[in-house]
Amino acid sequence: MLRRRRMENRGAAVPWYLAGGILPASVNVAYLPQGAANLAASYINLANPGTHDAVPGVAPTLDARGWVFNGITQYLRTGSVITHTAIIFYDYLGGNGAYIVLGGFAGTEGMYIWPNSSNRLELRNKNVVVDLSPAETKEVDAIAGAKGFRNGYPSATLADNANTTQEIYIGAMNNGGSPVYNANAAVRAVALYNTVLTDAQVLAVCRAIPGSPVVAPVNFGLGGSSTNYADLGNVLDYEYTQAWSCGVTFRRNFVASKYADILFTNVTANAPYPGYEFFILGNVLCVRIINSTSAPHYIEVVGSTNVLDGQIHRAWATYDGSGTAAGVKIYLDGALETLVVNVNNLAGNSIVAAGQSWRIINQQAADWYLNGRIKDLVLDSVVRNATYVGLNSNPSVAPNPDAGNRQLLLLFNERTGTVAADTSGNGYNATLSSASMWL
Repeated sequence: MLRRRRMENRGAAVPWYLAGGILPASVNVAYLPQGAANLAASYINLANPGTHDAVPGVAPTLDARGWVFNGITQYLRTGSVITHTAIIFYDYLGGNGAYIVLGGFAGTEGMYIWPNSSNRLELRNKNVVVDLSPAETKEVDAIAGAKGFRNGYPSATLADNANTTQEIYIGAMNNGGSPVYNANAAVRAVALYNTVLTDAQVLAVCRAIPGSPVVAPVNFGLGGSSTNYADLGNVLDYEYTQAWSCGVTFRRNFVASKYADILFTNVTANAPYPGYEFFILGNVLCVRIINSTSAPHYIEVVGSTNVLDGQIHRAWATYDGSGTAAGVKIYLDGALETLVVNVNNLAGNSIVAAGQSWRIINQQAADWYLNGRIKDLVLDSVVRNATYVGLNSNPSVAPNPDAGNRQLLLLFNERTGTVAADTSGNGYNATLSSASMWL
């Protein structure tokens, strides 16, 4: 009997709020209104029923998403007054004003999470405020000690340590005992802790919440910065008549958008920048086929999905050699993007020129580095169709082998030195600007 009981305990599922080895004593509250049978059931503190159950100031409504707050009067009290870590999964339902989904503050002491404040996310801990752009409509945010997190990953440095003695409200901020800045949001899950969770524990909880959009971590090879790049030299200098497909696994950090974040490019260091490239323009994916950006004689096609979301993506760009924007397609995580043609005026002009160099996560002028991380990159000399892309969009698995059409495959798994090997067999090894780029 004893052996059977031990085996039964071994197979018991770990609650989402204890994922990552968190001790039960560390949890102040854990609510999962998403999918609750009714409001009364949704208020129960799963970590310790009957203690710190949610108490309505003005009760929200409940639907399949969880608690739905009207942004005017509704909020919940938690009773949690010693909070070092706060995690919340929510849908933001609109508005660019003062709408706080979780918080407690008085003077300079406390914390809050404020989505879509003027189209950004604002995290505050003690008297340190960090704005992250752009705002998202559905995500998992967290504050743990001196760090802010979006969708499971560290995205902001806050005060030295989160240690609020203010009671945390949900759907508004507790401002010295009064609710302010009520949120127009659907709150799916909340967990508050009396200890500072590690990065790994925050990620584990964010992933374990039922319905969470947070994906599994991927071991990334290279980190981008203003001085970092991987250079192949003057190779693969395709003319505009050459078809190609490029797949790349990356994660763009949660910070404000800038003009561009390079995935790959072979353009020259100076105007008029002939070449071809795949990059993030603002917050969407972009392909350019360039003779001259000043004439202008080039093609520019952009996607429609925000990729400044802190998530791991595999993106594909394909080009059919037609010299027109119609020959470009962009895929994100296996799905064809809705495309916008910004420029379609290559007009048969060559895109090959002296001084080109094939670079990854930066360009020769070092203006537009990838503010994020890259795991792998593949270049093929054919147009990959939607079926192939769909089968090769798992960021954890390298694209299927294809010796006849594969031109380049960099897995960035060396972890040391200044050379990243081309595993396609074609010898296009990349030289890194620094060995410190490895992650």
